Amino acid sequence: MVALESARDQLVGDLEVFRSSQAIAGGPVPTAVITSFEYCHDLAIKVIRRLLEQTEPPRHVQAMDIPTLMCTAAKHGLVDDPAAWLTYRELRDPLPHVSNEGMPLDPTRLLPDFVTSVTALLAACAETFRS
Repeated sequence: MVALESARDQLVGDLEVFRSSQAIAGGPVPTAVITSFEYCHDLAIKVIRRLLEQTEPPRHVQAMDIPTLMCTAAKHGLVDDPAAWLTYRELRDPLPHVSNEGMPLDPTRLLPDFVTSVTALLAACAETFRS
Protein backbone atom coordinates (compact mmCIF):
# COMPACT_ATOMS: atom_id res chain seq x y z
CA MET A 1 0.00 0.00 0.00
CA VAL A 2 2.96 2.29 0.59
CA ALA A 3 3.89 2.12 -3.09
CA LEU A 4 0.36 3.11 -4.11
CA GLU A 5 0.33 5.98 -1.64
CA SER A 6 3.70 7.20 -2.97
CA ALA A 7 2.48 6.91 -6.56
CA ARG A 8 -0.65 8.89 -5.71
CA ASP A 9 1.46 11.59 -4.02
CA GLN A 10 3.74 11.77 -7.07
CA LEU A 11 0.72 12.21 -9.34
CA VAL A 12 -0.64 14.97 -7.10
CA GLY A 13 2.73 16.74 -7.26
CA ASP A 14 2.94 16.38 -11.03
CA LEU A 15 -0.60 17.71 -11.40
CA GLU A 16 0.26 20.75 -9.28
CA VAL A 17 3.31 21.49 -11.42
CA PHE A 18 1.21 21.04 -14.56
CA ARG A 19 -1.50 23.38 -13.31
CA SER A 20 0.99 26.10 -12.41
CA SER A 21 2.78 25.80 -15.77
CA GLN A 22 -0.57 25.55 -17.62
CA ALA A 23 -1.61 28.89 -16.13
CA ILE A 24 1.59 30.43 -17.49
CA ALA A 25 2.19 28.74 -20.84
CA GLY A 26 -0.72 26.48 -21.75
CA GLY A 27 -0.08 23.41 -23.86
CA PRO A 28 -0.61 19.66 -23.68
CA VAL A 29 -0.46 17.45 -20.61
CA PRO A 30 3.21 16.70 -19.93
CA THR A 31 4.61 13.20 -20.07
CA ALA A 32 5.37 13.23 -16.33
CA VAL A 33 1.68 13.57 -15.47
CA ILE A 34 0.67 10.82 -17.89
CA THR A 35 3.43 8.51 -16.64
CA SER A 36 2.49 9.15 -12.99
CA PHE A 37 -1.16 8.42 -13.76
CA GLU A 38 -0.37 5.19 -15.63
CA TYR A 39 1.91 3.94 -12.84
CA CYS A 40 -0.60 4.83 -10.12
CA HIS A 41 -3.45 3.22 -12.07
CA ASP A 42 -1.53 0.00 -12.62
CA LEU A 43 -0.59 -0.20 -8.93
CA ALA A 44 -4.20 0.43 -7.91
CA ILE A 45 -5.38 -2.49 -10.06
CA LYS A 46 -2.72 -4.76 -8.51
CA VAL A 47 -3.74 -3.69 -5.00
CA ILE A 48 -7.40 -4.38 -5.77
CA ARG A 49 -6.53 -7.83 -7.09
CA ARG A 50 -4.41 -8.63 -4.01
CA LEU A 51 -7.16 -7.53 -1.64
CA LEU A 52 -9.78 -9.54 -3.47
CA GLU A 53 -7.52 -12.60 -3.36
CA GLN A 54 -8.01 -12.57 0.42
CA THR A 55 -11.71 -13.37 0.01
CA GLU A 56 -11.96 -14.90 -3.48
CA PRO A 57 -9.98 -17.75 -5.07
CA PRO A 58 -6.75 -16.18 -6.43
CA ARG A 59 -7.04 -17.89 -9.82
CA HIS A 60 -10.56 -16.53 -10.17
CA VAL A 61 -9.41 -12.99 -9.32
CA GLN A 62 -6.45 -13.13 -11.71
CA ALA A 63 -8.74 -14.27 -14.53
CA MET A 64 -11.18 -11.37 -14.04
CA ASP A 65 -11.37 -8.73 -16.74
CA ILE A 66 -11.37 -5.12 -15.55
CA PRO A 67 -15.18 -4.60 -15.58
CA THR A 68 -15.71 -7.77 -13.51
CA LEU A 69 -12.84 -6.84 -11.22
CA MET A 70 -14.30 -3.41 -10.54
CA CYS A 71 -17.81 -4.76 -9.89
CA THR A 72 -16.37 -7.34 -7.50
CA ALA A 73 -14.26 -4.67 -5.80
CA ALA A 74 -17.39 -2.55 -5.35
CA LYS A 75 -19.24 -5.51 -3.79
CA HIS A 76 -16.37 -5.82 -1.30
CA GLY A 77 -16.36 -2.10 -0.53
CA LEU A 78 -12.99 -1.38 -2.15
CA VAL A 79 -14.31 1.06 -4.75
CA ASP A 80 -17.39 3.26 -4.64
CA ASP A 81 -17.95 3.76 -8.35
CA PRO A 82 -16.92 0.94 -10.70
CA ALA A 83 -17.96 3.01 -13.73
CA ALA A 84 -15.48 5.72 -12.78
CA TRP A 85 -12.70 3.13 -12.63
CA LEU A 86 -13.70 1.92 -16.10
CA THR A 87 -13.39 5.50 -17.33
CA TYR A 88 -9.93 5.74 -15.76
CA ARG A 89 -9.07 2.51 -17.55
CA GLU A 90 -10.16 4.06 -20.86
CA LEU A 91 -7.87 6.97 -20.12
CA ARG A 92 -5.06 4.51 -19.35
CA ASP A 93 -5.65 2.67 -22.62
CA PRO A 94 -3.16 3.74 -25.31
CA LEU A 95 -5.93 4.12 -27.90
CA PRO A 96 -7.38 7.57 -28.62
CA HIS A 97 -9.29 8.75 -25.58
CA VAL A 98 -12.95 9.26 -26.52
CA SER A 99 -15.93 9.09 -24.17
CA ASN A 100 -19.13 7.14 -24.87
CA GLU A 101 -20.64 10.38 -26.20
CA GLY A 102 -17.85 10.66 -28.79
CA MET A 103 -16.13 13.54 -27.01
CA PRO A 104 -12.41 13.30 -26.22
CA LEU A 105 -11.65 12.42 -22.61
CA ASP A 106 -9.90 15.28 -20.82
CA PRO A 107 -7.19 13.90 -18.51
CA THR A 108 -6.88 17.21 -16.68
CA ARG A 109 -10.54 16.93 -15.74
CA LEU A 110 -10.46 13.24 -14.80
CA LEU A 111 -7.17 13.01 -12.90
CA PRO A 112 -8.33 14.86 -9.77
CA ASP A 113 -11.26 12.43 -9.58
CA PHE A 114 -8.82 9.56 -10.03
CA VAL A 115 -6.70 10.86 -7.14
CA THR A 116 -9.85 10.97 -4.98
CA SER A 117 -10.72 7.40 -5.99
CA VAL A 118 -7.21 6.17 -5.14
CA THR A 119 -7.37 7.94 -1.79
CA ALA A 120 -10.67 6.16 -1.08
CA LEU A 121 -9.09 2.85 -2.12
CA LEU A 122 -6.21 3.47 0.29
CA ALA A 123 -8.71 4.16 3.08
CA ALA A 124 -10.55 0.92 2.24
CA CYS A 125 -7.22 -0.92 2.33
CA ALA A 126 -6.42 0.51 5.75
CA GLU A 127 -9.85 -0.52 7.01
CA THR A 128 -9.42 -4.02 5.57
CA PHE A 129 -6.12 -4.49 7.38
CA ARG A 130 -7.55 -3.13 10.65
CA SER A 131 -10.23 -5.81 10.70
